[in-house]
Formats: sequence, C-alpha cells, structure tokens
Amino acid sequence: MRLKDLVTSGDHEIIDDGTPFFEVARRLGREGIHALYICDNGRPTGVVTHIDLVYAVAAERELSQLRAHDIATHSLITAHIEDSLERIKLLFEETRFVILPVLDAHSEILIGVVSKHDFFEHLVLPR
Repeated sequence: MRLKDLVTSGDHEIIDDGTPFFEVARRLGREGIHALYICDNGRPTGVVTHIDLVYAVAAERELSQLRAHDIATHSLITAHIEDSLERIKLLFEETRFVILPVLDAHSEILIGVVSKHDFFEHLVLPR
C-alpha cells in the first residue's frame, strides 16, 4: 500500500485568506471538517483548525475584525503523494497533528489529506 491509497480528497476545504472569523468557525463546526486550507493557486499557504479559533478567543481579540489569514498557521508541515509510508509515520509520531495535507510532488498543489486515524488504522488492520 502507498500513501496515495490512503489520501482522501473530500475531508478538506479551501478558503480565501479574507474569510471572516465567524464564517471560518461555522465551516469548521461542520461534521468531518478538521482543517480549512488557505491556498494560492492551489498551493497551501496556511491552515486554520479548531485550536486556532480557541487561541483567537483566548487572546480576547476583536473576533469580528479577524480574517482567516490573521488566525491561520502559516508554517505548514506537508506530505507529498509519493512519500513513503515510513515518512508519514514519522511525521505523525513527531508532531501533534491529526491530519496532514498531501501535495502533488511536482506542482505542490493540495490534492487531499491523510488523517492519523486512517493511517494508523491501516497499520493495525491492513486490508
């Protein structure tokens, strides 16, 4: 099995960096959405997760003035579709991430995600 067999394309959404905070929160509140990616021509430049919303609220920022760009994490750790499963295993073990964006190896365009749950389920329950 290869990484491309574990990547799902429907578990992520792309947003504009100017998306208002409350729209970001609404979209993250939907079932199955764990991350919203900010992309420039398909290439991810940031990600917003539930914890980013918590940090913004805890910092007592004026939420109505915030945009996705203001609360996003911009230093991304990504996987490439051609990466070995061993590399993906190490990324999950070394980070607190539960989902990794997966990019095309040549164009760097976001093509899907792989979740920690799906990855380790595959290791324990191979098909």
